[in-house]
Amino acid sequence: MILASGCFDGVHAGHVLYLEAAKALCRPDELLICAIAPDTYIQQMKGRAPYWHQHDRQRTVSALGCVDAVIAHQHHSVATIIDQYRPRLFVKGPDWEGHIPEDIQQICERVGTAIAYVDTPR
Repeated sequence: MILASGCFDGVHAGHVLYLEAAKALCRPDELLICAIAPDTYIQQMKGRAPYWHQHDRQRTVSALGCVDAVIAHQHHSVATIIDQYRPRLFVKGPDWEGHIPEDIQQICERVGTAIAYVDTPR
């Protein structure tokens, strides 16, 4: 299993490219799971209410052919999901390189999940 995550508040081409690149890392028998951040995270991190509520963002991302399943989590960190599902890879876009929070790095190391960054060329 590979895990991708994000807010996906207003899905755009960059989001699709990110998720397609993450799916390309999947082995033939693996699923791409996408974790959708809660509304409260968007409020805290972006200083505004989300454009689309979590349920709507989940439905939109679920409709993408490259995503096998979507998890709408309630925590401000995906560390809980990584701990629970123990994916082979946790995938983020290039803008996250060097910016993965310490709690996520620690849980990935503890459960054996590698962190990978995908390019999202346009």
